[in-house]
Amino acid sequence: MSTHRVDLSGFANALGQLPPKLEKAIIRGMVSAAMRGVHVAVQNIATRNPQTGTPPAVDEGSLMRSVSWHRIPYGAMIVVDAPHASMLEYGTRPHAAPLQPLIDWAKRKFSVDDKEAKRIAYAVRGKIKKLGTKPRRYMARTVVELQTKIVPEEVERELLAMP
Repeated sequence: MSTHRVDLSGFANALGQLPPKLEKAIIRGMVSAAMRGVHVAVQNIATRNPQTGTPPAVDEGSLMRSVSWHRIPYGAMIVVDAPHASMLEYGTRPHAAPLQPLIDWAKRKFSVDDKEAKRIAYAVRGKIKKLGTKPRRYMARTVVELQTKIVPEEVERELLAMP
């Protein structure tokens, strides 16, 4: 599971000192932002990273399906709980990748027979063993958009809608 924490130190304490209507509006804005953030994370997984040029992190879609949001006392959090989430987010050091998943991937990606899929898998495995894998940074990009655009928009929308 990959976890990004946005440090809101003091935010919960500050909320406790606000009038209840204002506190509830801000929390609604944070929940709305998390819902939008799920969509942004899925888009970032499915698109090329413009900063690094790394390709989309999509094969069968399990990473995209693992993105969700959950309520917490003062808002919500976004969770990406696919087993390979952190490896795609942060990249990996050189290592001996398991061969069978690479063979299966080659068959899906290139529509080749078993022999050709093994050849491709061994080549990819060799490169991973030598260089590791590059980080995709799909959540880091999501967090930036949440901080700079989505959270301010959603909180402002909720505050303006207050009676």
